[in-house]
Amino acid sequence: MKTLTRTFAAGETVTWNIPGNELRLIQCPNAVDVAMIRDGVEIDERSTGVDVGFWAKPRGGFEAFKITSATVQTVRIGVSSYEAGLDKAFGSVEVTNTTANPVPVLLEDDATSAQFSNLFSTAYTAGAADPLVLPGTNVNGVILRHAEIQYSPAADGTLAIVARTTAPTAITNGTCPLFVHQAVSTPRAHVQLLRPVLLPPGVGAWFIGDQNGSYRANFAIQIL
Repeated sequence: MKTLTRTFAAGETVTWNIPGNELRLIQCPNAVDVAMIRDGVEIDERSTGVDVGFWAKPRGGFEAFKITSATVQTVRIGVSSYEAGLDKAFGSVEVTNTTANPVPVLLEDDATSAQFSNLFSTAYTAGAADPLVLPGTNVNGVILRHAEIQYSPAADGTLAIVARTTAPTAITNGTCPLFVHQAVSTPRAHVQLLRPVLLPPGVGAWFIGDQNGSYRANFAIQIL
């Protein structure tokens, strides 16, 4: 790949009589307009407002090309008559979580190394949070591979599995509800977690309902 460097004046158009099959903008701080030329005329549509990372490969190649820059800048161009590419990350990416709240992540299903357990109560009190995973025991992360709830409320109500760093005091108190389900007193509700979920370190998971009654929770976790 041949590389060309040009410092443009504001509003300047430069034509290069260099043939090739592919053109790439390797360095281009501000947007430019690019036109490919064959047989003395522009081919296809002019590419306007493009910048670094832009590439063009017109069928049949080109005999020349021209670039117009509205601003003063230095542009580096790659021209090739063969297959070529540029594997490079420009700039940087920074991710900042100012509130420091870890978030559960959905995963593909894989029950390898999962530990199966259950919770149940025949005299469940509305609003009580019963833990499937405690935050204090989740040191390196836990995958909730499976969760199945059978809930028999005394009256029609709602059940949920909630992910938080502290125990929820109500269904709506969840940082991240893993599922919420409307439950009727007859017949009892029977719901399942559809996908495995990664609980980051320090995050727990609780069963909670808004009606007295009884429930049984079967679940499987994988400790990382």
